[in-house]
Amino acid sequence: MLTNRHVECPHCGTEFNVYLNYKEGNLVCPGCSKNFVPEYFNLDYKQLEEQAEKK
Repeated sequence: MLTNRHVECPHCGTEFNVYLNYKEGNLVCPGCSKNFVPEYFNLDYKQLEEQAEKK
């Protein structure tokens, strides 16, 4: 289970948890509020959806 997957925002450099910052199909950086598609970080969209539903 990938509950602690972190990525770094290419825009501002903030590291964030992809599951906690996944909203409506996008990853939202908590540092600069930019939206990214999960594919940008080579993440599985379906897996993120499933994790988001479990919260």
